[in-house]
Amino acid sequence: MADCVGGADAGKFSDEERARWRRQAREWLSVDLADRTKKLAGGTPADRKLVQQQLPQWKADFDLAGLHEPGALRSLPAEEQDACRGLWKQVGYLLRQTNPP
Repeated sequence: MADCVGGADAGKFSDEERARWRRQAREWLSVDLADRTKKLAGGTPADRKLVQQQLPQWKADFDLAGLHEPGALRSLPAEEQDACRGLWKQVGYLLRQTNPP
């Protein structure tokens, strides 16, 4: 939220600090995604269902909008845009794994 325009602390941080918070958020999401990937690979049908339910919520979460909304991404440096798109690509891939043909 420190990076969000609507966040209460948005104006209190420098560009470098906001970039650090975005990087931290991507790292936390990546760790969570890796955990869900492991759970899905060796999990039960209940685990699969849980992943199916939870990952779409990430895209709907207002707190994460700065990492996935097109307008927010356009305002980021190209390297960060690529990192964010890569994260969401991984999320999409994992979601597709929850619905095998």
